[in-house]
Amino acid sequence: MKKSILSVSGLLFLCLVMALTSCKKFNFDRHHEKEVTIISEERQIKTNETLKFELPESFNKGTPVISTQPLHFLVSLLEKDETTGKWVYTYTPKEGYVGAEKVVIDSEEDHEDEDDHKRGSGHGKGGCGNHGDKDGNRLVLVINTLTSVSE
Repeated sequence: MKKSILSVSGLLFLCLVMALTSCKKFNFDRHHEKEVTIISEERQIKTNETLKFELPESFNKGTPVISTQPLHFLVSLLEKDETTGKWVYTYTPKEGYVGAEKVVIDSEEDHEDEDDHKRGSGHGKGGCGNHGDKDGNRLVLVINTLTSVSE
């Protein structure tokens, strides 16, 4: 009786280990983590003034998105400058706002190899090959809105 319980326990443990490590059960989110380069910038503006900030060159390879909006904005948007082809972030604080704001802008560059995706270079039916590894850039922009800006 003891041997059969041990055998069944061992078999269940083996099945559990195989299920957790099989390609279909692979932790998909962790498998597709991206490398992120963080760029920090700080700017100062006067109350009720508009900031136009040209994103670094590395953001022009993809389409940037605002991941975290500032809390006290009247205008917060990304636009591509038609003349330069570069992305520009525009920020205007709410009327009379004084304080610090933080905006986070992300850009991803897709390095997916379509052939890898089709053939599924992993083992088994899960196809855990290279499914679009992405590298990205993250801009953390701190905007200090002051009653007056000292030079």
